[in-house]
Amino acid sequence: MNGSPVGEHLVLTSWKNIANYLGKGVRTVQRWEAEFGLPVRRPEGMQCKSPVIARVSELDAWVDSRCHARYSKEDINTEVAHLASTLSDVILRSPELQSKHALLVNEVSATLASLVAACHQMTPAGPLESHSGTNHRKTRPCAL
Repeated sequence: MNGSPVGEHLVLTSWKNIANYLGKGVRTVQRWEAEFGLPVRRPEGMQCKSPVIARVSELDAWVDSRCHARYSKEDINTEVAHLASTLSDVILRSPELQSKHALLVNEVSATLASLVAACHQMTPAGPLESHSGTNHRKTRPCAL
């Protein structure tokens, strides 16, 4: 990193140095200056396209103020505690839910067997014949 010590602060003296320090491209840091107020300085009386300088300490403070964590440690700890409690409740209810599931499976199986039996009782053993002796209705076994 090319910079000059000025007093107690390291000073970066070009867009390229500032970009390298921040790990970004030159155009990105120039856009950050224009859109987000990246702290760079120009010599008095000079406008855009002039030489720039930036103090590392000011850049670090700007980055810290702009790039904060989405969640604080307290928020994360609260969420982890809530999730752990919920998971614990689910684990404790798991045997009860498995038992209820088994009862429901047995109930559905018994109901299905009753339906199949009823279906077989409603189905005649042989085809129905009309007065002329021709078959008008074919029967099929109940398929469930």
